Amino acid sequence: MRLAENLRKFCCIALAFSWIPPLTAQARQLEHLGIEVFSPFETEMDQLANRYGDKPELALKHLADLKAKTANPTEISTALAYRCGLLSGMRKNKEIAGVLSELDALAADGSQRQVKLAAMELCKLYALGDNERNKYDSLVAAAFHFIKSTQAPTLRYWISTMYVEMTSRQGRARDAMEAAKIALNVARSNNDARRQSTALRDLALIEVDFGNKEDALAHINEAIRLAQSGNAPASELEYMLNRGFILTALHQLKEAKKCYQQAEDMAIEQARADIPGVVWSNLSDIAYQEGKFLESKALSEKLLQWANSRKDERLAAYARVSLGIVHVRLGQTDLADTYFREGIRYFESEKQLVDLKEYYGVRAEALAAAGDFKRAYLSLEKKLAYGSEIDLNSRGHDAAELRELLKTEQREKENLELRQQAQQSRVAVKEAQLRIQRWWLLAGLLGVFLLAAIQVIWFSRRKNQLLERENQHLDRERYLDALTGLHNRRFLMDRKSPMWTHALQEHQRSRCAAIMIIDADFFKKVNDTYGHAAGDAALIDIANRLKRNIRESDLLVRWGGEEFVIFTDAPNQEGLINQISRLMQDFKPFPLVFEGQQITLSVSIGYALMPLQWADHSNADIDQSLILADSALYLAKSRGRNRAVGVHLLQQQKLDMQQILQDLSLAEGAGEVILMETTGPK
Repeated sequence: MRLAENLRKFCCIALAFSWIPPLTAQARQLEHLGIEVFSPFETEMDQLANRYGDKPELALKHLADLKAKTANPTEISTALAYRCGLLSGMRKNKEIAGVLSELDALAADGSQRQVKLAAMELCKLYALGDNERNKYDSLVAAAFHFIKSTQAPTLRYWISTMYVEMTSRQGRARDAMEAAKIALNVARSNNDARRQSTALRDLALIEVDFGNKEDALAHINEAIRLAQSGNAPASELEYMLNRGFILTALHQLKEAKKCYQQAEDMAIEQARADIPGVVWSNLSDIAYQEGKFLESKALSEKLLQWANSRKDERLAAYARVSLGIVHVRLGQTDLADTYFREGIRYFESEKQLVDLKEYYGVRAEALAAAGDFKRAYLSLEKKLAYGSEIDLNSRGHDAAELRELLKTEQREKENLELRQQAQQSRVAVKEAQLRIQRWWLLAGLLGVFLLAAIQVIWFSRRKNQLLERENQHLDRERYLDALTGLHNRRFLMDRKSPMWTHALQEHQRSRCAAIMIIDADFFKKVNDTYGHAAGDAALIDIANRLKRNIRESDLLVRWGGEEFVIFTDAPNQEGLINQISRLMQDFKPFPLVFEGQQITLSVSIGYALMPLQWADHSNADIDQSLILADSALYLAKSRGRNRAVGVHLLQQQKLDMQQILQDLSLAEGAGEVILMETTGPK
C-alpha cells in the first residue's frame, strides 16, 4: 500500500514563508542559461531571508531598503511577493491589502505585466483567511498560468513548487510533471543543490505515478546525494523514506527494508519522534508482500498502538486497514472485516479517493488469494468505482481551473480597458490645459515672450512623449487577440511577404510548406445551446489544442470568429498529413467540460501546399493560397465536417486558377487538381 506517497513535504505554503530554499552565489557563473539565472538582486534578497529567517520584522525592514534600490518591475514584483509571505507568516493578513494596491498600480504599466499579475495572485493567496482555503487552488492555478512563460526565475520556482503540490494532490500527474520540470530547470540553472534535491524528489514521486519507476529511483538517489553534499540531514531522512517507497514499488524489497531501517536510525539521531510509525507502516507492507503475514500483523499492531498514543488518526486508520487485509490471509475473516471497516471509515470521511482505490484493490487481491472470489469481486468493483470518481474529479478540476482563468482574464481585460480610458482622459485634460496656457502666454507681455515660447515648447514635447508612449502601448496590443492570446489576422497579413519567401525556399529544398484554415464545427450550436461564455471557452480550448500540436517555428493566428490559420512546413507531404491527422485526433479523447456539461469539439480544415506544382510562382502569393485553402475548407464542410481537405498540386501548366477556385470539387473531377482528404476521429 502507498502510504509513503503521503510523505510529500508540501504543507500549506500560504501559512508561512519559511518554505523558500536559499539561492546560491554560483548563479552569476551561469549567465549563459539566460532567463533561468537569478539576478544579483534576487541573490541579495535570499541572503537577507537566510540572515533574518527567524526575525521577520527585521527582514521586512531590510527588504524595504533593498526594494528601494531597484526600478526593475520583475524584481519589485518578486520583493512584494516575498513581503506578502512574511506578513502572512506573522498573521498580518490585513496589511497584505496595501501590497496588493501597490502591485495593482505597478500593473498599470504594461511592461512585464504577466509577472506582476502572477505576484498579485500569490499575494491574494497569502491574504486568505482560515475560512477561505477553498480559494487556494484557483489562486495557485492563476499564478502558474501567468508565470510559466515569463522571465522571473525566483517567482517561477516558488509558484511551480506550489502548483506541483496542488496538482499532485488532485491526481493530475501530467500537470504536476510540467511544473516540476520548471522548478528543476531553475534550480539546475543556478547550481542550487537544495532546490535541485527538492525538485528531484517531487519529480521522482510523479514518475512513480506514470509508472517510470527506474527514472524515479534515479531522481531520488540524486536528491539524496545532493542533500548529503549540502549537509541537510532532515531532507536526507525525508528522501530516504521516499526512496524506500520507490524501491517497494520496484519490488526490490530487500533494498527497501535496508532503506527504511537506515531511515529509522537517522530518525533516532535527529530525535524525530514522528518517523518510527511511518517506517513500521512500510515495513509491514513489505512483510505482507513477502508473504510473512504474522510479521506484517505484528508490525501493524505495533503501529496501531503507537498511532493511538500520539492521537494520529490517519496512521491509526492505515494500521486498521492493514490488519483488515492481513487477517484475510490468516483466515480470520470476521476480525479482518472489523479492522478493515473501522479503518476505511476514516479515509471515506476525508474523501481520500486515491487511498480508497488502493486499499480496496489490495483487499480484492487478498480475498481472491484466500479463495473468497465473490467478496473479492465486490472489492474490485469498489476499486473501479473510486478510480472512475478520481478521473471525473480530475476533469472537474481542469474545468474549474479553466473557468477561474477565464474569469481572471476577463477581470484583467476590464481593468486594462478602465486604465486605458483613464489614461485617455488624463491626456485629454492635459491637452486642454496646454491650449489654455498657450492663450494666456500669447496674451502676456511682449517682454516675457521668450520665456513663454520656451514653456510652450516644453509642454508640447511633454504631450508628444505621453502620446507616443500611449501609441506604443496600443501598438503592442493591436497584434494580439484578446480572447485567446494568439496573434490576430493583422499580424499574419503584415508578414505575407516573408512567409511566401520561406515557402519558396522550402520548395527549393524539396520540402513542403502549407497554409491551413481551421474552422470549429457546429460552433453556432455551442453558442445557442450553452451560451456565449461556453463559446468563448470552446475557442480558448481549441486555441490551446492547436498550440500544443504545432512547433515554435509554426505560425498560429486567430483568423476571425471561429476560424484559425496555421502556416507550417514539413519534410514531405506525408509528414504534413501526419501532422494534420495528429492535430485532429487531439479533439476526440478529451471533450471540453463547461459548467458540468461535456462539449465534444471537432474541426474542419482546408489547406493548400505552397507553392503548388505547375503554378505560376511569379504571380502566386499568400492571398491565392489562402483562397485555395478556404475553398478546400468549404469542401471539407460540405463532405460532412470533422475532416481535412488539402490542395496538393495542379496537374498541368497554365490552368485557369479563377475557374478552379469557383468549384474545387469540379476541378478535382476534371483531373485539374489533386486533393487529399484526411478524416478526423470518430
